[in-house]
Amino acid sequence: MQPQEILTGLVGGYIDVAILPEPYPEVAESKGLMILLLSSEVWPDMPGSYLFTTVDYLEKNRDVLRIIADLVGEMVDEVEEDPSKAVETLSKWLDISGDDALRAIQRIQWNTSLDGDQIQAYIDFAYSKRVIKERYNATLLVESV
Repeated sequence: MQPQEILTGLVGGYIDVAILPEPYPEVAESKGLMILLLSSEVWPDMPGSYLFTTVDYLEKNRDVLRIIADLVGEMVDEVEEDPSKAVETLSKWLDISGDDALRAIQRIQWNTSLDGDQIQAYIDFAYSKRVIKERYNATLLVESV
């Protein structure tokens, strides 16, 4: 189900409990629902988004990926410094209030640094669950970007 459908089910009483990504917890709060647990309480530093690529593309296009990573970092810095433009965009795209969008942006723990050990732990976990077929060396991947 899409987050909007889950939210409708929660508000309408058709769904009792759900996990929602940002900014929907803030929207749920504004509609009288209560956040019982933040993911950061059980999984500190949990990544919310990733930049994915294949190893082949990485090897052939390091410069492009570095530019993308730098651009993402610049945009995150801009949002942290002045969230007003992001609030406006988020509220229009998702048809939510500016207050809900601002609270969501403020709740996010922004971090664009590449932590090889943390990435390796995710790779190892994905490999152990057979989500990926190879166990990659995160240090080499991080150093490549």
